[in-house]
Amino acid sequence: MADLKKLIVAYETWAASRELPPETPVIRVDKIAAKVAAFYEKIRGIVDWSEEHLLRKIAIARILRRRLFLRENGESLASVFLRDLVRGGYFRNGKIPEAKSVSVEAVLKKYIFLMQGLRSFSLREEHILTDWLLSIAGCEVEALLDPPLREEALLDYMTEQTKTRLMIKKSLPDQERENLIFIAVRQALFKLDEPIITYQLIKKYIPNWNDLRVEEDRETLQKFSRELGRWYDNLHMAFSHSLLKKFYWAAEMADAPYLILGDVLTDLAQSGELKPELFLDSHWLESQAFVKYKKRLAKQKSKATRAAIYSTLSIFVSKVLIAFVLEVPIDKFTHQFSYSTLIFNITIPPILMLGIVLWGIKPPKKSNTGKITEAVKKIVNGDLPPYEIRMPGDRPLMIRAFVIFFYIIGTAITFGVMIYILTRLGFSPFSQAVFIFFISLIAFAGLKIRERSKELIIEEPPSGFTQDIIAFFTLPIVELGRWSSRQLLRIRVVAILLDVLIELPLQFFIEFIEQWRAFLKEKKQEIR
Repeated sequence: MADLKKLIVAYETWAASRELPPETPVIRVDKIAAKVAAFYEKIRGIVDWSEEHLLRKIAIARILRRRLFLRENGESLASVFLRDLVRGGYFRNGKIPEAKSVSVEAVLKKYIFLMQGLRSFSLREEHILTDWLLSIAGCEVEALLDPPLREEALLDYMTEQTKTRLMIKKSLPDQERENLIFIAVRQALFKLDEPIITYQLIKKYIPNWNDLRVEEDRETLQKFSRELGRWYDNLHMAFSHSLLKKFYWAAEMADAPYLILGDVLTDLAQSGELKPELFLDSHWLESQAFVKYKKRLAKQKSKATRAAIYSTLSIFVSKVLIAFVLEVPIDKFTHQFSYSTLIFNITIPPILMLGIVLWGIKPPKKSNTGKITEAVKKIVNGDLPPYEIRMPGDRPLMIRAFVIFFYIIGTAITFGVMIYILTRLGFSPFSQAVFIFFISLIAFAGLKIRERSKELIIEEPPSGFTQDIIAFFTLPIVELGRWSSRQLLRIRVVAILLDVLIELPLQFFIEFIEQWRAFLKEKKQEIR
């Protein structure tokens, strides 16, 4: 019960922090300029499509990258940076205290100082580590402006309970096991990505990380800067650990009741009725869990549909751009251009994306409701059954070779059939490569969205022979999509073009609108 009381206090603190003291000076931006900027950010969100809860963090890192490009020394960067965020609609107008500018500027100076220390690295290492630091800086700025007090408290609560209930036969060093649980819980419960978890791991190992300042802690930061390569390698090794997927699956199958408990705590904290003794009444807790489960289920369906639409638009926009920038010129040059092929090539991938996602989103079984409410009571009472992570047995060399051989055969059949059909349809070799590339991205993105739609399902999904056969032939496409998505994150060709050709000129225009309207307002006041 002590852990639950600690969790309740964190939610009460979160609710209290939402209210600003009266007459607090806040950052305000021009409403017309904000509408223009917010419209662009909506369009940009389609191109940079990611999971909904990660969009703001991604935008913060992108805007920071642009501002650092324009102002190398970082002086007075925080104020204009925050105004960009408010104009873009990532924070409500008039809700960020002006005093936050000082704290944000200290954070930005810290990361600029670290990036300046990368000049001793090779150009490739400097580029990789700069991107890495910018992504972490975006996480720290977001946490500073909108502290995730309740999310971190619920993560800590689940992490501690997972440590006690998780059993594994393989001997692991305590630190390694703790890191795997730490990462897996964050990936499962709130679907946090690598930069956010990396930022949280750095805070875990350097508890005063958020308080470090260039002026007072220069030596500490210089030491960290010199060791950045080692930090980067060690943290990436943790994310690529061979057992992480098994730890993730264990956390994923247990995360639904924690989400429901978080919803119960949130509503009570906002209404000012959050009291520890309420949770001693199992009937009350069961009814609350039932109501919150139904509410989250409806929200989840809406969220999955929205993700399907946005991902389809993102695929469509990217496909059209690549078709007209690369495919059409190349096909015309090789005399293999066809309007029917072009239309087919542009329309099929987004339609397929929409179909995969909407067909795959299915509601949980009725029996899932009772299991969820029962699980909520168990995590409140700390009465969780142990969960054993089963290790795969060492297969004989002959069996492993046999499995790999059949996987290669399945891959050859899958891509061979696709190439044969596209050839019959008149696709040029280059168009075939682009089409298969997009289909693989669609398969991977669609699978991710479908998995997100199952976050409230507490039962292990059944697996039949037909599903295994389908998985056997589609797995190579999904694997190619996963690899391709990682490469796209590194290249970001479309995003870079938007940054240079549209975003920079647009930001100058938006700032001009804001300054011009402010000038007119002053003149009107002078006339009066």
